[in-house]
Amino acid sequence: MKKFYVVMMCASCKWKVSNELNKHGYKDFTIDLNTNILEFKNDVNPLGVIRIISNIGYKIEAVEN
Repeated sequence: MKKFYVVMMCASCKWKVSNELNKHGYKDFTIDLNTNILEFKNDVNPLGVIRIISNIGYKIEAVEN
């Protein structure tokens, strides 16, 4: 399980992040807008996730478990 902190302000931000991850084949994740935590149920390549989200303009960093 891998967690990331993503700076998001609204439901539209959440949709954009979710949509982009889905386009790249990521399916099993949750986004909590209250904490700005993106959490994957399965193990993922953190650098790949960071690259995808950064490329659409959001600040993201890995969170240690």
